[in-house]
Amino acid sequence: MGKPEDVRDFVRFDAGEITIYISRELLERQEPGTQRVPFYIDGYGKFWLRLRGAVDLA
Repeated sequence: MGKPEDVRDFVRFDAGEITIYISRELLERQEPGTQRVPFYIDGYGKFWLRLRGAVDLA
């Protein structure tokens, strides 16, 4: 566990005490105006990553 091998391929989000890395490719495929992205953690269930405003993919 930990950081992705190449963090340039991911966008980092901080959620309280948890750091989440989401694939840059996945975020680029979202429709304009997308406000949340679902994800699952095995053994814990479904969660939503809520996007506030534009996501900086630079």
